[in-house]
Amino acid sequence: MRAAAQGQLRPTRDMHQRISFGTKLWLALALMWTGLLAVSIESAIDAHQRVLTERRQGLHNILDVAIRIAESYQERVARGELTEDDAKKAVLTQWELMRFHGSGYVYAFTRDYVLLLNPGKPRLVGKSVENLTDAVGRRPYVELAALARTNDTGHVAAFDRLVDRTLAEKISAARPLPGWDWVVAAKLYVEDVNTTRRKLIMARLAWTLSVGLFSTFLMVLIIGGVQRHVGHDHLTRLLNRKGFDRRMASALANSRAAERELALFLIDLDGFKAVNDSHGHAAGDALLKMCAVRIQSAVRATDAVARFGGDEFAVIAQGISSIQTAERIAQTIVSAVSDPYLIDGHPVACSASVGIAVNTACHPTAQHELFRQADAALYIAKRAGKNRFISYNALEEGAASTPQDGARVEPPEDVVSPVK
Repeated sequence: MRAAAQGQLRPTRDMHQRISFGTKLWLALALMWTGLLAVSIESAIDAHQRVLTERRQGLHNILDVAIRIAESYQERVARGELTEDDAKKAVLTQWELMRFHGSGYVYAFTRDYVLLLNPGKPRLVGKSVENLTDAVGRRPYVELAALARTNDTGHVAAFDRLVDRTLAEKISAARPLPGWDWVVAAKLYVEDVNTTRRKLIMARLAWTLSVGLFSTFLMVLIIGGVQRHVGHDHLTRLLNRKGFDRRMASALANSRAAERELALFLIDLDGFKAVNDSHGHAAGDALLKMCAVRIQSAVRATDAVARFGGDEFAVIAQGISSIQTAERIAQTIVSAVSDPYLIDGHPVACSASVGIAVNTACHPTAQHELFRQADAALYIAKRAGKNRFISYNALEEGAASTPQDGARVEPPEDVVSPVK
């Protein structure tokens, strides 16, 4: 026998303090959703950043073209083909024709902030734009002049207020024009990029929702299947030890709250090893399944029945009225299991020894202590001759007994009754 020989059973309290397997699966599902959302939003932001980077690079490409145009006219001035004034007018005319990405254009101003060209604000040409501010109070021309002095490949952001009062962002890059005291800039609205970002985020979220819902559906099916099997014995479909421990903890809590009694039955099959040795493991498995059915039929549908492994079973009976009621249930189990069996045409016999421990409302017992009491009672039942029950509560009162003399069930004479 297992720990019954010492009358001890290891406490399982720490098991219930751990996170259950089902909870871990649900946490994994929550993490999956979090990951999908994070990936979707990040990918949309990355896509937006890529497009914005391309636009910024495009501004500098345009500036390269604008500067080459100006340099070509400066060369003509150097050769005497044009006056400098005519060359400057020609350059501004060429620049005014430059359009890109629909809303992009080239503009220019002097280092003294006199506007030379701005297709978007022609009324300001010839005026100082040093103190000109955008919709949020920034001074874009001052920032562009500072950027041009560094000859950096960065950009300056500014905002316009649209008719509907919303802000429209535009970005500009600037370069100094060698030989002339000019700053040439290229400007582009990026509202389409921001709109694309919003569309990308919505598209990614829609993808996340579809993938997530499908994955959730599969995960729920998996979780349901796992939860149905992880706490059950694969052979008998009864609860296994883990499932039984969880049920036991819940049953004890309910019994204490309702101040009702609860009985724990630990059951060992007598003669199971001989059946296994004589008829093989297949016959042993068949016997275990038959015993499981009989034990279930001997108790109420609301009682929890488990197989701990091998030939060890357990039952939780809640709401019993007295210890005598628990003993009657144990007697029913002993009688049901002791009926003869027919396996593959061979008659075999098997009986049961039962240890009982009762948790009463007036004397509540911890779970591990209840197991220890039932295990100790089972040990005495086995030592007393098997095929009987012993109540630990009766032992404490000095009234240990078998199921009243004569209540013990003997196997039929024509059935070999192997003994463990």
